[in-house]
Amino acid sequence: MNPATPADGLGQTAGGDTVDAATGTTPAAAFQQLGNETRVDIVRRLHVEGPCSFSALFEGSESDSSAGFAYHLRELDQFVRQRDDERWELTSAGRAAARAVASGQFTTSVEPESVSLETACPLCRDGALTLSVSDGVADVTCSGCEQSVTRLSFPTGAEIRDATDLPAALDSYHRNRIRSFVEGVCPDCGGPVELTPESPDDGSAIQFSCDCSRCRASVDCPATLSVIDHPAVVSFYDDHGQDVTERPLWNVGPEWRERLLSTEPWCLLVSTRLDEEVLELYLRRDGTVHDHRRRPVSGATQRESGEKASDLGDDAAA
Repeated sequence: MNPATPADGLGQTAGGDTVDAATGTTPAAAFQQLGNETRVDIVRRLHVEGPCSFSALFEGSESDSSAGFAYHLRELDQFVRQRDDERWELTSAGRAAARAVASGQFTTSVEPESVSLETACPLCRDGALTLSVSDGVADVTCSGCEQSVTRLSFPTGAEIRDATDLPAALDSYHRNRIRSFVEGVCPDCGGPVELTPESPDDGSAIQFSCDCSRCRASVDCPATLSVIDHPAVVSFYDDHGQDVTERPLWNVGPEWRERLLSTEPWCLLVSTRLDEEVLELYLRRDGTVHDHRRRPVSGATQRESGEKASDLGDDAAA
């Protein structure tokens, strides 16, 4: 590999555009290939119909001449390719572009009506929550304390049959995305994700900032949500006759607590209490669960009241 070429195979032009080392193509040049309705239609049809011959593609187009149509097909070299059997198919970039076109995220903006949520505010424990969507951002706000409980992105082209379906759709969409981010894989491009703990200035709960090093997709995830699908958590709730997956992301329950036990090494205690038992999870700086323990309430009382990290033993704070 050329020493001047980054490990990801990308360089830069004098103007700062990213260049693929293998193809010499800039993103601007690649996207320019889609700046024609005939070419977008080719990508759309191959996405729907699968591999097609040149004649089948031409006959289904609105092009006047086969020569002109062949020119447009050749110009799509980043998005389509010809197979050994001479049929044409989408490349990985072509499939991504086709999905973006089909999703309507560039051409559609859906703003469903606001929905009242059947759950109490996790901040003031009193006010009613309302979910509204505008310009691709879903905002859960409280009528009591008038604070925004959470703001989450939402696909602008999402099809919601009824406004009452919106909360479940939003919860499912982001629960899967958060799980992927926490596991270190970007749900958008498959690139590596770096998790960084952040302590808000107002003293509120610690957040994990999850950032993809490739496409820069990101999400800020409360520590509680980073472990909500952990097998130990699911099992703990199941043993107490509850399904934790039914808890909405904007209010997973008042029984959760967290406390930073140590900074060197970094260790965060996230716990939840049901009946007379407590589940404790010890998180590293990268969000992974180092250890977890179940204790009767009597055995956890001292810890919840402020036991120091040094009293927990080296294994818990490692």
